[in-house]
Amino acid sequence: MGGRPQVRVKVAEYALFASAGLGVVLFAVDRISSKFFHDAFVAAPAGESVIALRVSELMEQIDVGLFSMLIIVFFGFTFASYGAALIQSDSFHMAYGWIALVPGIVAIGIGVYQAIGGLSTVITTYAFAGVASVLNLWVIVIGVNMWRRSGKVA
Repeated sequence: MGGRPQVRVKVAEYALFASAGLGVVLFAVDRISSKFFHDAFVAAPAGESVIALRVSELMEQIDVGLFSMLIIVFFGFTFASYGAALIQSDSFHMAYGWIALVPGIVAIGIGVYQAIGGLSTVITTYAFAGVASVLNLWVIVIGVNMWRRSGKVA
């Protein structure tokens, strides 16, 4: 595989590395910092509870923004790039590429929608879960196919 597919694989690799960084930051904000601010809100005296609530809400908005970017970069750019590379390569049937490209593009839309409009039950819970499920299944199928082609016994 050379030329254009190779470039798309590189884009996917860079998106994957960026996703790892976003994931670490999201974990730090969501699991560590947010807990601190939520605990501070619960423990705040009556006169300071409004300020503590606003700070907690701000942390939630930062969390949503980071999660939206993770959806865009990891589920969107990474899989869309791998899908586009497979479409242009001779390594796998073109359908495998489309199965990654289309949900990747949908994931970009989900991430942008969520970043602009905030968390949504329909978009975040159902649409994102559906896209993530398709992409997880795609990873398993591609992995099994690659393993079979290697000729190695598990």
